[in-house]
Formats: sequence, structure tokens, C-alpha cells
Amino acid sequence: MVRSRPYVPAEPTLGWEQLRAATRPLTGHPFSADAVAWTHLGRGALHLAARVLGLEGREVLVPAYHHGVEVDALVAAGAHPAFYAVGTRWTVDVEELERRIGPRTRALVLTHFAGFPGPAGQMRALADRHGLVLIEDCAQALLSMDGECPVGSTGDAAVFSLRKTLPVPHGGALVFNGARAYQLPPLAMPAAGPTLRGLWSRALLRGEFRLPGQGRALRRLGRWFSRNVPTERPRVDDQAQRSGRAPLELGVSPLVARIVRAHELVQVVERRRRNFFHLLGALRGVAPQLVSELPPGVCPLFYPLWVPDREEALARLRMDNVEARTGWPRFHPRCDGGEFPEAGRLRAHVLELPCHQDLGPEHVAYVARAAQRALGRDRTRRSRAAEG
Repeated sequence: MVRSRPYVPAEPTLGWEQLRAATRPLTGHPFSADAVAWTHLGRGALHLAARVLGLEGREVLVPAYHHGVEVDALVAAGAHPAFYAVGTRWTVDVEELERRIGPRTRALVLTHFAGFPGPAGQMRALADRHGLVLIEDCAQALLSMDGECPVGSTGDAAVFSLRKTLPVPHGGALVFNGARAYQLPPLAMPAAGPTLRGLWSRALLRGEFRLPGQGRALRRLGRWFSRNVPTERPRVDDQAQRSGRAPLELGVSPLVARIVRAHELVQVVERRRRNFFHLLGALRGVAPQLVSELPPGVCPLFYPLWVPDREEALARLRMDNVEARTGWPRFHPRCDGGEFPEAGRLRAHVLELPCHQDLGPEHVAYVARAAQRALGRDRTRRSRAAEG
């Protein structure tokens, strides 16, 4: 009997143990923050932050290496995004950024990429020097520490995404740091149908992860479920529906919140760090490294793999049943990509390898071998084996 190849999903999966586990109080940022609002998505948290901080009509400086949805969230709040450079190792030249601050600038956004802390202290000093608001985008850095400080505790506000690190279909958080209290608008409850479909999708992903030979049948089951679960519209005002802001003005489902509280977050961090360390060692010297070490306290979201041809490497990984992601391949239409060549190289050459908490040592070793094959490092060895 031929054994199926492992299947390695790009994101953590939802198992019965998370559904039936007892909930517990969660410690650490943002869960223990004094001023936190739970939103539907991380971009919704940024949209809410921009509204509450009065950024409508004002310029906000955003990294040129961005997904794009965060830019859309700022635009939806009435802000005017402008951009600053990011290096090919996710670095920020704070002096170059300072030269971009103008009379209309009101806020800075600092993104912590893949869980690795950006220069929050330097950005805090820069914001204070110019009387600006600092927003930390921690969508990729849930549970990370910057030395002794939680990532997201330095800015005036910080936004987080739960669904990137934990097996839930949605969930975001907005934290305000400091003593000032803010009046937050009410957030509508998300509809049950999309939440259930999202949870079912994560559960099917667990099935395919555990039973890789049954992947096609499980995907058919998922499509049937999506067609047959009724969709209801969330209760948001008509203006939000017409403007397309509706997803940005939703809160978090109680069921999602319960699943989050069922997690051992310390274990999540430990497993992600273990898996990243394995990939860091196995792929050292195989490809240029964006990061050469894993600082204490960092909770890595993925392993960044620099590849010469992203689409070819992605296709080879998928042939090996490894689901990698392409990162952020396109600039937002408001950003002139030609002005930021280093961000352009990140978009063209970085793949995101999974290192999430579901993976054991054997899965991570398989991912490393698949990455080596994707980069053509084992072609000679395989051809010799075939000749022998």
C-alpha cells in the first residue's frame, strides 16, 4: 500500500479539542489590556482606530510593504495614506521616514512583520518629536514580545488579528495604550452563517491534515456545506452597507471568542518557535535569509523564504502538498511601487512557509525538504538516485 504524502496547511486547523476544551482567562497583550475593543477583523480594528483618533482628512504614513486591506481601511475612515520605504529585511530607515513628515501628517503606522518587532522605540520618539499619533499594526505579531515589552504596547494604539495565529475564521483587537479614555462606537454582531462556514472550513482542514489521502473528498464536503448553510446579513446601518464599510464595523462572534479562550497560548508560542528554529537551521545557506535569528519572545507567524522565481517555487511546494503563501505581491493602487524598489523585491521574491502550532517535527522536516526541492537543491541527488 502506497502511503500518502503529508499535507501541510498554511494555517492552523480547528480540532475537537479546541471546541470542547474549558475556557480560561487569557493573560498577555492584548487579552489583558485595560482598553481593548474586539473587532471582526484586524483591518476593522485599524478602521476603528482611525475614526476614534480623528484621522479623517489627515495624512497617515504607512509602510510601502503592505497587504493593501489596511490601506483600504484607512481610506474608508477618511484618512489620506502616504508611504515610506521598507528594506528587504523588513527594516525601516527612521531618518528617511522623518523627511516624509509634512504639515498634513497626523499619524504613523508601524507594521511588525511576521511576528518580528519593528523599531517601536525609535518610532515612538519620532512621533513624540513631531506631535504625531503612533499606531502599531500587530496583525502578524499576536503573542510576540519585544524584549520585556509586549509588541503593541508602545504606540498610542495597536491593532491585532486573531485569525492569522489561531484557528478561527475572524477576530481582531484594538488596544489603546496610555491613560486617555476613548468613546468607541458600538459594533454589530457578525452573522452566524459565515462564522459557521469559517469554522467548518478550519475543521475540514484538520481532517485533510490528519488524513491527507482524503483531501479531495473533504473539499467536496466543504463546498456542499458552503452551498447549504444559509447566509444572513449582519445588522449594520444602511450607509455602512452602501459604502462597503460593513465588514469593518462588526464585532467578534461569541463562539469565536470562546474558541480563542480555549487555547494554551504559551504552548502556541513554544511550538511556533520550535518549528521556526528547525526551518532556520535547515534552510540556512539554501536561500538568502530575511532574518538570521529568532529573538527571545518572538512568536513567528511564518518562515520567510526568499526564492528567485516565486510562482515556480510555489507550484513545486504545492506538488509536495505544502501550502505556502505568496505574501503581499501587489502594491496598493495609491502607492507608486516604482518609488520603493526594495519593497518591490520583497513582493516578487518572498514566500511564507508554515511554522504554525499544529506542525510536529516530522512535518517541519518535510517542509524543509520540500523547500530545498523547490529551490532545486536536491535535483542532482535525485537524478543520481534514479541512475543508481
